[in-house]
Amino acid sequence: MSDDETDEPLADVRRRIDERRDHDDDGGADVAALFEEMSVAEIDEDAVWTALATDADSAAAAPSSAAATDSAAADDGETTVVESSLCHGCPHFAAPPEMGCTHEGTTIAAMVDVDHFRVVDCPIVARRAGDDPSDFSADHE
Repeated sequence: MSDDETDEPLADVRRRIDERRDHDDDGGADVAALFEEMSVAEIDEDAVWTALATDADSAAAAPSSAAATDSAAADDGETTVVESSLCHGCPHFAAPPEMGCTHEGTTIAAMVDVDHFRVVDCPIVARRAGDDPSDFSADHE
């Protein structure tokens, strides 16, 4: 570094960064010691792609359990889409890591998006909807 560069703003910061880089460059040889070279069996690429394609086809053909739960819940009772904050503030909301309703007969059928749940037969929602319908999404199923 020349004398002109030491008068520049933040010259001391630049000097420390350069020193750190020089120090880091010296330690590169030690990194190679952290790894061990091993030989592995030959991988049949065609078998891997076939397995992936088979798994993808079977996943597409099988209905998801969430979709089955949604349709079963919708057939059983009144379904309403509500803001998730309503459920999170409810005393019947299951303790983490569970996500569900502990109120007998009430089900959280699905998480519609990050901010909304689809609930079935919730008396809390019914009561709040009667008091202030503006609290709820217009999406009812």
